[in-house]
Amino acid sequence: MPSPSPAATLVPTPTLTPTPPPPATCPPDPSSIQASLEIRTPTGVEAVDLAAGPLESPVAIDPSEVTIVATLLGGVDVSAVVRLSEGPDDVAVITELAADFLPFGTGTTVPVAATLNGSAASLRLPARDLAGQLRLSASWASSCGSWDGAGTIGTSVVPSSVAAGCPTTVAGLEADFTSLVGKHVTVGTTSVPLIVTAWSGRWTLATGAADIAEFAGWDRTTGAIAAPGASIVLSEAITDLHLVSIRASTFLRADVVAYLEPDSTDELGTVAVVRRSANAKGRAGIPVPLEPGSYVVEIEGVWLTSCLSLETYAAVSVDVK
Repeated sequence: MPSPSPAATLVPTPTLTPTPPPPATCPPDPSSIQASLEIRTPTGVEAVDLAAGPLESPVAIDPSEVTIVATLLGGVDVSAVVRLSEGPDDVAVITELAADFLPFGTGTTVPVAATLNGSAASLRLPARDLAGQLRLSASWASSCGSWDGAGTIGTSVVPSSVAAGCPTTVAGLEADFTSLVGKHVTVGTTSVPLIVTAWSGRWTLATGAADIAEFAGWDRTTGAIAAPGASIVLSEAITDLHLVSIRASTFLRADVVAYLEPDSTDELGTVAVVRRSANAKGRAGIPVPLEPGSYVVEIEGVWLTSCLSLETYAAVSVDVK
């Protein structure tokens, strides 16, 4: 009779304990640590590189020399931290912070209040409309040493009352966006549908987009009439909708019709492309060709409401004669 097999023995698998990474240390040359002042905006964070040395004396700046990268609310606290590029500390302790605002077209700065709270700070800008350069000077300390530096950032400022009542959720902003569906704007004397292709919250981090076919909403039966070389004006009469800028592309109507045929392989070329900023009345002029004929103008617009930033699309026929 065969002997019984010995019972199997389970050998436990050894548990591997991960080796933690070595703690970050100061670099051989601590002065190589780069620092930036991160400012919390209504829709994200903007970083201001802090370079060694003081700020330059203020001089008048032209709007073409500075890019506006953020809009800040005035009259409320805006939080900020000094972020470090390397070393054991992610953020530094801010020991001094001074700020002012240099509006476009003037060499006179506007005071900005700064308050310190250890590794955090807050800025309070004036509660009025401004556009220009926020200027910052800071001193900070970390495990690797103490430094100071300064930097600037192009911003606009609006009173916090502008954002009062705006939705703070994606669903709320979508409802605001939906309220614009079916609205029309006027090109010359022709009413055309305003098609929103993208939107984002001005004071809440939220975005949305829609795919549309080229020349969507184009009505082939109506259009504007203009003299050669004249301009047709884009305008609107929608409450709380303000035009910022447009990009208008002009095509020969016959080319557009051929391009839209189901089996078309035609390439579509433009007659002209222009960009225009809206004037103080929220209107923008679109120059028409000098040559008489039938055209289609495709208009991509940027608009603002109190709570939303919008990108839109419209297409309209234009007869030049």
